[in-house]
Amino acid sequence: GVVLDPFGGTGTTALVADVLGRDAIHVDLSADYCRLAEWRTTDLGERARAMQVEKPEPVIDGQMDLLEGLSA
Repeated sequence: GVVLDPFGGTGTTALVADVLGRDAIHVDLSADYCRLAEWRTTDLGERARAMQVEKPEPVIDGQMDLLEGLSA
């Protein structure tokens, strides 16, 4: 299914639709709200909150663990 939200606001409907595996069409006159909705639907923390799961730890490519390679 496709979810149409003609008064999208901050993107809650689009976020939940995406988390539930639906396609969403989000429309709003405010460019600020559209940018906020785009951020909410792609941010891992916001997606985790919508799915009611723990936020994943950030992983930075090429960054080594501080204690990597140390023996106990």
